[in-house]
Parts: sequence; structure tokens; C-alpha cells
Amino acid sequence: MTNTTLTNPSILFADDDEDLLELAKLKLSKSGFRVRISHNAHNIANMISEERPDLILLDVSMQGIDGRDICQALKNHKATSDIPVIIISGNNDIKNTALMCGADDYIEKPFHTETVKQKIQSMLVQK
Repeated sequence: MTNTTLTNPSILFADDDEDLLELAKLKLSKSGFRVRISHNAHNIANMISEERPDLILLDVSMQGIDGRDICQALKNHKATSDIPVIIISGNNDIKNTALMCGADDYIEKPFHTETVKQKIQSMLVQK
């Protein structure tokens, strides 16, 4: 484990709430993160293969696809198992199952961007 932070870390944020994605992208970009957004759970794998993110923010419920299943698939695949994943949900009851599927952390909606930035920075320092 290194205690260095990455310069302009790449974040992939997947959520079907387009307004939330655009706002989060704007605020996180101002903090030095390179943010790519996905409104569709189906193209996450393609986006990861195009440019491997340093961290993934993943909504638990997108267009009928459970983000926990996506997280588990990422964690079970050798090429992506070391990418930190933070699950985001409006339902705090799923926190334990989110962590059990391999998520590195959990954020409950609605959230403050500052909280998200702190969690991202913490994950990247641990990486």
C-alpha cells in the first residue's frame, strides 16, 4: 500500500440520474478529478476497457440492473479486481450487501459532494 495520491485521478461515475451525474462531474472536476460518466449500466465494461479508471462510483439501481452484481463481476475479474468501487444508493438498508459484494465503500443518497471527494481521496491513498 502506498501513501501517495494520484495526479488528476480518473473516476468513472455510473448512475441513471443524468442531473446528478452532470452536477457531480462539474464539482468533482473542479477538484482535479477527471470524471467520465455513464447513464447506462450496459456500457460500463466498454468504458473501463477504453480507459481504466482509478475508482468507480456505482449506483446500486440502474435500469433494472443491480450495481451490486456489476461490482461483484468487477471484483471477480482479474483485470478489474483492484479498482476501488464505491456503491451509491438512496436505500441505506443495502449497505451491508453492498459491502459483501466487494464494494470498498458505500455512500447514501442524497450526498454532499465534499463527502464523496473525501471518500474518493481516502480510497486512492489506500490504493
